[in-house]
Amino acid sequence: MSRFDAEVSKAQNDLQWRRIILFLLLSFGILSVGIYALLFRQTQIFIGPEEAYQTHQIEVSRGLAMMAGDHLLSLSSDIELTVSAPGFKEQVVAVDPTQLGKSKSIELIPSPALLKFSVIPEQPAKWLVDGTLISESSELEYEVVAGEHQITVISTLGVKKTFDFEVERGTTLQKTVEFEPISGIFRFTLNPGGKLSIDGQEVSGREVRISGGKHQVRVSLDGYYPITESILLVADGDIIERSYRLKPKPVSVNLNLAPGDGLLTINGAKVSTSGKSQIEIPYREQLVLQYSKAGYSEVKEVYKPAPGANLNFSARLKIELGRVRFVGTDGATVKINGKEAGTLPFEIDLPTSSFVAEVSKQGFQSQTKKISPRPDRTQIAEFKLASIAALKKASSPKEYTSGFGLEFKLIEAEGQTFQMGGDRSERGQRANEIVRNIKFTKNFYVSITELTQKQFGSGGDIPLTNTAWIDVAKFCNQASTQEKLKPFYQIEGDTIVGYNESADGYRLITEAEWEYLARKLGKNKQTVFVWGKKATVPVNAGNLADQKSQATLKMYIPGYNDAFAGLAPVKSFGAQPDGIFDLVGNASEWVHDSYVLAPRSAEKLEIDPLGGPPKSAIRTVKGSSYVSASLSELRAAFRDGTSEPREELGFRLARYM
Repeated sequence: MSRFDAEVSKAQNDLQWRRIILFLLLSFGILSVGIYALLFRQTQIFIGPEEAYQTHQIEVSRGLAMMAGDHLLSLSSDIELTVSAPGFKEQVVAVDPTQLGKSKSIELIPSPALLKFSVIPEQPAKWLVDGTLISESSELEYEVVAGEHQITVISTLGVKKTFDFEVERGTTLQKTVEFEPISGIFRFTLNPGGKLSIDGQEVSGREVRISGGKHQVRVSLDGYYPITESILLVADGDIIERSYRLKPKPVSVNLNLAPGDGLLTINGAKVSTSGKSQIEIPYREQLVLQYSKAGYSEVKEVYKPAPGANLNFSARLKIELGRVRFVGTDGATVKINGKEAGTLPFEIDLPTSSFVAEVSKQGFQSQTKKISPRPDRTQIAEFKLASIAALKKASSPKEYTSGFGLEFKLIEAEGQTFQMGGDRSERGQRANEIVRNIKFTKNFYVSITELTQKQFGSGGDIPLTNTAWIDVAKFCNQASTQEKLKPFYQIEGDTIVGYNESADGYRLITEAEWEYLARKLGKNKQTVFVWGKKATVPVNAGNLADQKSQATLKMYIPGYNDAFAGLAPVKSFGAQPDGIFDLVGNASEWVHDSYVLAPRSAEKLEIDPLGGPPKSAIRTVKGSSYVSASLSELRAAFRDGTSEPREELGFRLARYM
């Protein structure tokens, strides 16, 4: 074999081995790709918009994965991609594990263009982009989308400039806008003077040229509050005018006052010190300070201070006295500011202040006056007190109807005296009719009829009878309360424990009052019977035991007739001359007094007697009834006592004025 053939044979062998090795490598690659495809999940990635798709790049920034074209091959589920394209904003996107093995769309956002504008001279201009106000400053830095836009800038003087432009994505447009400078005149006056500065520079005269725009003005003067303001020149050649009036600072006053509770006035106006040692007051060219207290001398000072001045005011007051002579109703007690000072008449020295003097005396209406002693003379304080009884009498009606419908008449008994009871020589006299001398010091009201069933609560116009005495006493208190009168009876349960003798509330008529009405009121001389001195019963004198009663009663009045066999309605018979009805017959009257049999001195004068202990269960009975016929019962002095109600026993009410 020639050398050439040997070389050809060797070359053929080398080529065959190369083919075998290439085949093995190709098989291994295909096998590797197949294995990789079997192990890795494939996710197709879609990029938009179309312009970004053409030039985009995708990198795996987190997770075990790789990109094969637009396919994501991943072994792990926590995958993050970084996507970019020229002219678009770079995005970092997390792939949701639920999208792996499927597809995911990513939309890139175009990069904005940046606007950078400024103005000269520097000023807070207004910047509007496409008609929207973006900022107010000397510079604008703002991002916009690519395309056509319009910028408007307005200077502080109101000058407007507008620019139209087009920008591409990711580019920066820079521009400086220049406004031409302007100037004008600032004129001013100052009252009451002072210094004026503009932007920190003091100005002389009353006129200065200023440049366009905003300037700070300050006006000042010692003792006055400064004034600061901003002025704005917006047009060339404009004139700005101002008139400044400075407000003076208050005046400080150091106080030294005694006593501390006096009255401080400044120019006549009251000023509260409240224990202060210094006060501030508005500035005045003249200040009149006056300190005073009732009963003391006063201190007055006049000042002409400068604005913001500090003054010293000292006022140490001295006590002043004045004499007052109190005269009027002798024996009346005088209280000055609530403290008893003496009885009329008397004199006293008091501080020259204002006092309240109250003068009172039992039975008289109190009087109160304001007195103001003076140091230069004696003051006369006269108090003539009016009798309470006289005042009541003058203001009280002669007649009235109560809230429960009972008519009352005023009996002017004050000062009247009479003798009640029956003399031993009197026909029909009984031992219990003790002679007593009575004097009235009070006027009183009395019902002109007896209390009726209707007025007590239910029934008709016949007298209320067969009712417990205590129940009528309680009725009196209830009626008094309803009519805003002071209750007369003091009641605990069903027992009277006391009387309120000064009360003006309703009560039962007293024995003395009843007998006064029956024997003395409206008559020239005191009588034995209600109708007079003779025992003969007049026609229609009252509802008594008449001749028709002889069938039912043991005693009757022969020859006397009335129209009623039992109780009659009140006012069925005529009134006495004084206007009082039914003092004769119909129903006897259960009066206020306890029934007492103890003898009394005929020489003793009893004043407004209420008769016996309050707790007594037995009360006095006065007057005749429809069952009365005996001479003894028909007499006005007749009296009896009982603790039990009866069919013919009624009630007459009264009250003090």
